Amino acid sequence: MFKVIYRLSLFERLRLANMEIRKKLSFLLKITLIIFYGCEDEKVTENIDLSSIIETPVTYTFNSRFVSDESSVSYSDQVNMNMMVLDLKTMTDFPGTSSGLPIAMENMTRLYEYDESYNFYSWINTDPYSSQKFYNNISSSGPNLAGQINNDEVHGFDETADSLIINWMQEIADNSNNFDKAGTFLAITDQNGLNLSEMINKTILGAVLYYRGIPNNLEMLDNSKADSEDSFYSALEHSWDESFGYFGASADYNTGYLDDIDRIEDPFFDSDSDGVISFKSEYIFNNALIAAQRDSSVMDESVNFTKSIFDAFLEGRTLIHNQESIDKILAQGQIIANNWEKVIAATIIHNINKLDNQMSDLEPSSGPLSFTSANYNKYWSRMRAFTISLQYNNVKLISDADLLMVVDLMGETPIYPSNELFSTYRITLTETVKNILQSAYNFSDASIRDW
Repeated sequence: MFKVIYRLSLFERLRLANMEIRKKLSFLLKITLIIFYGCEDEKVTENIDLSSIIETPVTYTFNSRFVSDESSVSYSDQVNMNMMVLDLKTMTDFPGTSSGLPIAMENMTRLYEYDESYNFYSWINTDPYSSQKFYNNISSSGPNLAGQINNDEVHGFDETADSLIINWMQEIADNSNNFDKAGTFLAITDQNGLNLSEMINKTILGAVLYYRGIPNNLEMLDNSKADSEDSFYSALEHSWDESFGYFGASADYNTGYLDDIDRIEDPFFDSDSDGVISFKSEYIFNNALIAAQRDSSVMDESVNFTKSIFDAFLEGRTLIHNQESIDKILAQGQIIANNWEKVIAATIIHNINKLDNQMSDLEPSSGPLSFTSANYNKYWSRMRAFTISLQYNNVKLISDADLLMVVDLMGETPIYPSNELFSTYRITLTETVKNILQSAYNFSDASIRDW
């Protein structure tokens, strides 16, 4: 047999060669695309370390993204300031107790304008005890209340909060050095019936802790790197932590307590079972305790300030750790601001309800300095001083017009039975003011009643 040999024409050979070149070019293009997109994926994973993504924890504990095996949580200065608020209240209350003695202005101002060189010992008691009784055990950077206070004029008083506090302290010093007043409620009461200790304490809760605690200007803060060479946290993480510290919740606020009653009666829990209480993480201070007080007195299931605020702090901090969008983080900040404001408004209503009862107990002759007016003065001062707090939130729910109306209706001093407007004033507080607050915050009738 003979093998038949076919010979391709020049045209056919060129066509086949062209097809082969196209195949090779197509293969090279695919390889190039794979390499290109692979490099792009590497860039994405370089920007976000997927191994650092975390789920929302149940306690306020977060590890550093920048230094291995270190916590990124830091709010020691805020813990110190919460301790100062409690200790200052103990100090300003003391002259008005049955064992009360004269107190010097310097004693109060040294605590209010604290310096780390003082290293004061705290009067806060816990069981088990705390090993952090000296302020420098918490922070040696010397934070103080006076340095953090809002400088705006207080609605109705036409003075700054700082000026009011200094004046009220001076009145306590003067009264307590009058031996006819020392050891009685008169030592902490001014001539118009203001309970000076309550006015000082609640004004600081608002003009320092609440004012500084509302998350603000977060979009201006960097979250991509450590705040400094020695920091375990970013600037945004630290700002969020400071807000949490000002609020005053323990790190185990949701898990360390049976319920709100437990939080109120024993605002501390040895979470790590080391036999001592850490003020940094195992104690509930001031505003966080007040939130539990308001929750505990209502049956309305929609009211859960403690959980709403703490969950938002946890979720927001987790979003920051995971480098989520600023809009998501700001949304959690707004939840905190709204619910914290509602706690204050609910506390104002609570004190109006208390006032209503006290007004029934006043005698026709009861005046600012009458023994029968002592409790009335106390609750009135709490009501009015908590109202001061509401002006320190620049994203507040209540309108400026409604807030100024509430301030105007309350006035700056209590009214007593000898005043012909006493009955009208009682209706103004128990109906008009409460209605304004209920409308502003959408509180239920049941909550208004129970608080």
